[in-house]
Amino acid sequence: MRVPEDRLEFQILYGMSEPIRNALLKEGLRLRLYSPIGELVPGMAYLVRRLLENTSNESFLRKSFSEHASRDELLRSPGSFLTSSRDTSESSEEEEAAEDNKGQAEHFKNVPPLDWTLAEHRDGMAAAIKKVRGDLPIQVPLHIAGNPIETPRTIQSINPNQPDEIVGHAASATANHAEQAIAAAKHAFVSWRDTTPVDRAACLFRAAEITRKLRYELCALEIFEAGKTWSEADGDVCEAIDFLEYYGREILRLGRPQQMGDVPGEESLLFYEPHGVVSVIAPWNLPLAISMGMTAAALVTGNTVVYKPASDTPITGSIVYRVFSEAGLPAGVLNYLPGPSGEIGEPARHAPRRVDDRLHRQQTGGPAHHPPLRRSS
Repeated sequence: MRVPEDRLEFQILYGMSEPIRNALLKEGLRLRLYSPIGELVPGMAYLVRRLLENTSNESFLRKSFSEHASRDELLRSPGSFLTSSRDTSESSEEEEAAEDNKGQAEHFKNVPPLDWTLAEHRDGMAAAIKKVRGDLPIQVPLHIAGNPIETPRTIQSINPNQPDEIVGHAASATANHAEQAIAAAKHAFVSWRDTTPVDRAACLFRAAEITRKLRYELCALEIFEAGKTWSEADGDVCEAIDFLEYYGREILRLGRPQQMGDVPGEESLLFYEPHGVVSVIAPWNLPLAISMGMTAAALVTGNTVVYKPASDTPITGSIVYRVFSEAGLPAGVLNYLPGPSGEIGEPARHAPRRVDDRLHRQQTGGPAHHPPLRRSS
């Protein structure tokens, strides 16, 4: 469907992308300049985020206006960059890691969305919606140190498109539960930190496979709890699988110590180490993808997690714990803690590190959280 020209509007942040702004004006197109208003600190954070996006090494804006890259270079297949940037030694190391991890280190590929023109996908989704609706309302406990915990108070999750339909009841944590979860994560950290990157990656790959098998069911759950369309729900599940697959491959690349320099008599290695306990506080709009991405990033780098889903989507959030539990994640490494932010948020702040829901894109061409750099000589 063609959008009428008087209904089409381009929006550009004031002070950025001025060449593009001028080109749009020359064409007589409708243009809106906008600028954030409100408190200083949130406003600065917003501007910094936009600056990082527009000045990223992989940003087309940077390549166009600062590096003067040609159109052919901008349209070049991302796969060709991976092929040209890998030297012989790196290839052999990756092949070695792939052999250790049963061939899982091949190039990352995004999960394609379901094609709704195919009857098998339409029928599969319809069957999943019927099945999930038959399971409602779903009861979800807390999970601390691998133990399910019921609470007197619960969070009622409703279908936003049909408010009289209850999707489920999730246990509601207290500040005391938050302290218990942090303690459990701290206790589990020592052994998980010492788990090899290859074994951590294998856990993510198993989680990805489990998520694939639950694909229709997870889509149906998001349709009920988050009010998503079929395609929106499938896109969220696809992205969750992508994070698991991508981060698993990244730790195989980053988890090996790298020799730095060749000074005679000196061995200098660069390697990464985990922080400790991470609190993951997820949003409601992408209840599985962002939750899975933040949690997977923290886990694969050797951290332990206290995970609080959005209060609007706690049932979908519980899938993160379910998937990793079925994938063989040790007890206490991931703790599932739905509850009111005002009550359990303050204890969670005592965790050493919090993963933000904005994932930094590295030069590898995908999202990656890296633990802090430490050099050993």
